[in-house]
Amino acid sequence: MKPVTAGQAVAEQAADQGGDRPEASASTLPGKSGQQWLFLSLGLVILGSIFAFDLLSEADSTWSRETERLATQAKVVGANIAVQLEAVNRALESAIEMINSAGDEYGSTSFNLRLATMVSAMPGVSNFLVIDAKGYCVSANNPAFIKLNFSKRGYFTTPQAQPDPSTLFISAPFITTQKTMSLAVSRMIRGPDGGFGGVIVAGLDPGYFGPLIDSVRYSEDMVTALVHGDGRLFLVKPEQAGTPGAELPPALSAPAGVRTGPRLAERFAIQPEDLRMDKPLLVLASRDRSSIFAKLYQETAIRLGIFAFVALAAIWGMLRFQRRQEKLDAAKAALASNRESNRLFLQNLIDSIPGMVGYWSADLRCVFANSEYKSWFSAAREGMTGIHMRELMGEELFRKNEPFILRALAGEAQGFERTITKPDGQAGHVWAQYIPNLHDGNTRGIFALVSDVTELKRAGLKLEEANRQLEEKVQRRTAELRIALEGAETSNRAKSAFLSRMGHELYTPMNSIMGFAQILESGLPVQLNEEQRDCVEEILKAGRLLVVQLDEILGYSGLGIEMSRFAVTAFDCGSFARDCAQSMTDQLSVGGIELRFELKEDCQVIADRERLRRVLLELLSNAVKFNHEGGWITLGCGQAGPGRTAITVEDSGAGIPESFLEVIFEPFGTPELELKAHRGIGVGLATCKLLVEEMHGSISVTSREGFGSEFRIELPAAKGEY
Repeated sequence: MKPVTAGQAVAEQAADQGGDRPEASASTLPGKSGQQWLFLSLGLVILGSIFAFDLLSEADSTWSRETERLATQAKVVGANIAVQLEAVNRALESAIEMINSAGDEYGSTSFNLRLATMVSAMPGVSNFLVIDAKGYCVSANNPAFIKLNFSKRGYFTTPQAQPDPSTLFISAPFITTQKTMSLAVSRMIRGPDGGFGGVIVAGLDPGYFGPLIDSVRYSEDMVTALVHGDGRLFLVKPEQAGTPGAELPPALSAPAGVRTGPRLAERFAIQPEDLRMDKPLLVLASRDRSSIFAKLYQETAIRLGIFAFVALAAIWGMLRFQRRQEKLDAAKAALASNRESNRLFLQNLIDSIPGMVGYWSADLRCVFANSEYKSWFSAAREGMTGIHMRELMGEELFRKNEPFILRALAGEAQGFERTITKPDGQAGHVWAQYIPNLHDGNTRGIFALVSDVTELKRAGLKLEEANRQLEEKVQRRTAELRIALEGAETSNRAKSAFLSRMGHELYTPMNSIMGFAQILESGLPVQLNEEQRDCVEEILKAGRLLVVQLDEILGYSGLGIEMSRFAVTAFDCGSFARDCAQSMTDQLSVGGIELRFELKEDCQVIADRERLRRVLLELLSNAVKFNHEGGWITLGCGQAGPGRTAITVEDSGAGIPESFLEVIFEPFGTPELELKAHRGIGVGLATCKLLVEEMHGSISVTSREGFGSEFRIELPAAKGEY
């Protein structure tokens, strides 16, 4: 806390009255600047060594990781091709058995068809040829090869020169008669005498093996190739990396795992243990060294930049630090020379505080006290230093304050009010605070802050008295308003009773008038002439209008009684509104008015059904009254916001003048509009407003004269809606 910090400074300065203690400047140690530069140089060397070691480790890791990955890719392709070679070897053995069992008829059409079936079943084989001991093709899956001489082909000459029925001969890549690159595998056929009797040859399809070796390439610079054991290329991906049938390019012929040269290469020899081959096939996978280490080269450049930046920043920081150290030493010297003047300034500042400020040690001895203590306790400041709090306060005042003192020594800040006798003999009020000086959870002492609050106390008492008087006035005024409210309610009930009684009194003669007029209209007692019938019709029209007005007066006067009998429930607003509209069918058909619906499904509302029905029928009736022939009315309901449901009644009628919009919901607020419609006295919308608000809703209207009106009711939605 800031007060504690300031007090600690005062307490420390008060305890250190003997003057400043000399301090040795660390920067004056001999050779310290040179030592700092030596340590900085060692740090930069260590940092550079760490960077270099990390880069070398990363390079070795990258090389090992890439070597292992290339070897894995080559092995995957090699294993797949080995499986294909074993399958081809089994197919050749099966064909030889077919030849031995067929005798001299193995060149027949049916035998050729069997060879074609074998080719179609093996996606990696393009042709099967049976060649006799003179080099002529006697049977093939493709009839175009039959009777051609292949005695100069390597897949014939090698088995002829080294006859071995158990060896699978792998020919070097060659150009076929169809001008395509191929590689053939062949097996020797025994003659009648057990010697060389020809060969059966399977041509490998580059269209199958090309995508296979291309599928393991995971970067643009990677080259994969299928190479014959004598070093000639059969397939290479990408194709521009070499020429099929040619010798392996020097860039791709680097020994596996060698860390020099432009490329890193790994290879896998295809020579299954259970398959005797005269020459192996090799799968080669290689990558460009610059591409492998491109990211590492970038990282090296970044780290060199970082190291250079750190080195320059460290040198600049060291220079700045040493300059600031020199300034700090000078500032320390200036601070030491001004310490006493600052202490005196702080002492004078605290003495000017209008209250007692003191610091007491943990054993309640005075360490510091401002001048206010001197004037309050009539003691010299020098005499107060070291005095015990009990001795200064006196036994009686100390016992009163002792509980607060003990709690402050326990680490709890205390604040309390005390009434004491001032030195001039007058009674006064003070607000005292004991604030513990805590260090590592231990209380070193307490700060005593005592302020004279006598004037504030007197002002507070006056304020309490004023509040009491104001409260009495409010209570009296509230009672008067309550009496006035009760009188108003009594008057309102009397008015309602009067209107109701008068309405019923008017009904009796009105019924007699209407009855006699209806009898005259029927022509039972006497036949009326046209003028008399017009008079009777006017009597009936006036009587019906008066009955409507009496109904409105009685309804409005009995509204207060109806309010107490509300039955609020939750129900579907759409179906309810549609039911209400059905009762208006006759009125709508008379004027040729179209009724439209815009009712949202599952639109729930909380309201009194009968009261809401009354409101909707009043609004629909008004929409019919003030509409024109052939007009329309739209009845809608939907969401009005969180927890609210809206019901709207819109019409195409004459609209409402702007001057009536502010008073349209007031009782008798629109007599001119009602007179224009030849019915009503202007309490229908006022009744609607009272009913809607009693159901915790609201009603509003928007209209433009000549363009129709829209009345909008908003009511609470059922729980969980919207």
